[in-house]
Amino acid sequence: MFLPYYSFVILCFNNWSLSKQAITSLIESLDVSYFQKGIELIIINNGSEDYTTLGILEMERQYQGQIHIIPVHKHENMGYPVGINCGLEHCSGEIISILSNDLVFPENWFDGIRKTMEEDPAIGVAVPYLSYGSGPQHLGVTFHSLDAMKEFAKNFMESHKENTIYLDRVIGACMVFKKNVIELIGGNDFWYGIGNYDDDDWSLRVRIAGFKLALVGGSFVHHIGCITFNQDPQSLNSALTSNYYKFQNKWKLYTHDEKAREQLITTTRFNKDLHFYPVKIGQFREPIINRNPQSGQLNIIVVADWSSQISNWKEKIGEIASNNQENSRFTFWIPSKYYGFWNYELEIKQGLGKQELDVTFLNDDIPHINLLQFLSQFDKFVTFEKDHVNRYLKSLAQHCLLDLI
Repeated sequence: MFLPYYSFVILCFNNWSLSKQAITSLIESLDVSYFQKGIELIIINNGSEDYTTLGILEMERQYQGQIHIIPVHKHENMGYPVGINCGLEHCSGEIISILSNDLVFPENWFDGIRKTMEEDPAIGVAVPYLSYGSGPQHLGVTFHSLDAMKEFAKNFMESHKENTIYLDRVIGACMVFKKNVIELIGGNDFWYGIGNYDDDDWSLRVRIAGFKLALVGGSFVHHIGCITFNQDPQSLNSALTSNYYKFQNKWKLYTHDEKAREQLITTTRFNKDLHFYPVKIGQFREPIINRNPQSGQLNIIVVADWSSQISNWKEKIGEIASNNQENSRFTFWIPSKYYGFWNYELEIKQGLGKQELDVTFLNDDIPHINLLQFLSQFDKFVTFEKDHVNRYLKSLAQHCLLDLI
């Protein structure tokens, strides 16, 4: 049985030429010793509509016998946080890397990271310096050619190989971590929808769980930056604003002050029931099998990315009112941890109009691990378009055999 030591996860949404460049440069950058220990590459096709599907097939054939490629094809774009979780579901290596598809890997970039992680058992996550990023990882360098990038990378990694900085936040474009990290805290938080601030959130949970985050001077990766997100600038701009407030509200962290973040980490006690986010169905608590609707009443759950300017939930609320089903009870779930509860309740009531509906508003914060139990209490699930939060919960609702509206 093939048991790889290294797992690499790369998320692709269109732009196959860019993804191909990232995958090819990754494979070519790694020393033969890594292949001897075993490598698996999980490629998530996140609802691409271009050549990506065929391109992945060609990659499988090209590298057959050299690297184990696991393709994961999603029929629709699940957003960055959940897309990465879909890849983590298939990882079996001891050292796992999460990679964006707009990276170019110079030779030996992985060596410094591996060395740093092996030398300190307390380091859970290690990251390289990036040509484009944010915080201390951001070098702000540009290159007129790949040869110029490779020369810069060689010199930078050699001159900084003894330097390691410990951080409380790293960005998600390129992260390497040990398997026991993902076993303890799980994956990304799906409430961040299409993405942005999910890496801030994950970093906090890593630190709260007691692991170190290391920025490795002996590692550099060229990051072109935001190519996938820029395919849909409207969604990107919406997510930047709404996810910023979700992150603030969830963690009560209203400043970028590093001291405030450090204080939050030192004063928050890790609780796996609250801080572990499943990436596999088997990691959730079992759903309730027997539903017993009283007097034939249908229980319908309505949940959306309420702060998104892209989701069509406002338009569909009106449809719910006009297509009122008898003996139906609607539960609108607006978790207070992420959303301002009362404002959205008012908007929903206005959208429903004067229809006589049996409506309940729920602002409970359901632990991620209990989501199947929670959803299995209902009979039907309302779907929305252009809503990545709703899209993920729909997949869980289908697992619980809820009918979709």
